[in-house]
Amino acid sequence: MEVIELGDDLLLVLTGGDSPHVGTVVMTEPRGDREGEMYRCTTSVLNVTGHRDEEVARPMAEAACKSTGKRVVCVSGIHLDNASRSDINDALDACRELAKKVF
Repeated sequence: MEVIELGDDLLLVLTGGDSPHVGTVVMTEPRGDREGEMYRCTTSVLNVTGHRDEEVARPMAEAACKSTGKRVVCVSGIHLDNASRSDINDALDACRELAKKVF
């Protein structure tokens, strides 16, 4: 994952596997007052037909938005050739852990 600051906003580029690509674009922005340690956010998603990268992009973008209070765009494309359900679950778990560590 690459994190790029664009003024007051953040751009996350989350790719990997055997064939990095653009599969999903997520934009989320903070709304309302800060409650406790996190903001609430409003999120929009664009998926390339047949791609499921939202499963990693949306939680990553929302974690960044909630913890920083910034508008966040996450571009994601992760492809694993011949991935088993276990491989996919491992990739999802790795992305969740990354979100916790970074945001």
